Amino acid sequence: MWSFYLLTTDRVALARLTFQQLKVINPETGDRLFEAFGTGMPVNQISQPFERFHDYEQLLNMFHSDDSAKYKKLHKGTAFFFLGWAAFDMRNYTKAVYYLDNAISEDIRNFPDKWEGMEGANALRLFLNDKSPIYRVVKELYERVDMEIKRFNKDTGSTLTIEDFINKFVIILQKSTGNKSTRSIVTALYTFLFEFEDRSKELKLRSGRGGSMEPILNHLFKGGLIFESLLKKLYPGVKTLGGFNFNSTFTNDFCRVSTSAHTLKVILNGINTNDLKTAFDTTAKLRNTSGHNLVWDDIFDKTSNYEVLYHQIVNAILFIVVKKYQ
Repeated sequence: MWSFYLLTTDRVALARLTFQQLKVINPETGDRLFEAFGTGMPVNQISQPFERFHDYEQLLNMFHSDDSAKYKKLHKGTAFFFLGWAAFDMRNYTKAVYYLDNAISEDIRNFPDKWEGMEGANALRLFLNDKSPIYRVVKELYERVDMEIKRFNKDTGSTLTIEDFINKFVIILQKSTGNKSTRSIVTALYTFLFEFEDRSKELKLRSGRGGSMEPILNHLFKGGLIFESLLKKLYPGVKTLGGFNFNSTFTNDFCRVSTSAHTLKVILNGINTNDLKTAFDTTAKLRNTSGHNLVWDDIFDKTSNYEVLYHQIVNAILFIVVKKYQ
């Protein structure tokens, strides 16, 4: 029933027996269990991330199947941390930040007084510690975010720094422990930034006769959803993007927003500047357009068209950061 790539049959049997006999005394009980039976991850190179990811998930599935109550009590931060690391090496960024975020949740539950200084929290805070086992992963994420901030500053004349982005935005949302959805905004933003490179590469390699636009539209939709989620957090009670036009606090802070377009080409042609109004209009239209239909005009014969739309969404999100979190 339980298949593993790197863990031997004897090792799996021993892990299962150990878990069945285990008494969960403290969080360290779970740490020791996964340190003893996990596959680990190589620090300086990528090696069999799929197999390692699979085996960690299978261990968790097996333990949950055997005793769900004990599984719930067990501190699983170590396993989640390695799952996030392996997923990152597989370039599955959604799973990567999902499991890193779960590692943080486990740390908050088990170490309420010191979770902020642990590996999971430090990873999402882009804390560069060359002694950390996950340093190369965090460094790559840090550089991706920093690159977008510098492009945003160049295009818009803003002076946002990555230090302010981390300290005044990421950490503020991460500390909202009573509302996990605010932390999800940060994790979703990281996946959105990282997935752009893969989606762009897929566009370059697709058939000369075109093909499915679903991955591209889904990616743009995710960006629009992050934008909308941030605004709904800041202006509670507004239900739709169009509804922000009737919120005087929002319009005083930003502007009225155009939220609809009949074609992707119309949205693209409306981008003539890199100002806030253009970014908000573009992102709102893409959020509604890509969210309601997968059959739209194909404007992605040029990868640059996709890049323009992506950058406008990033701009919109960073304009919010600059205005409301600095």
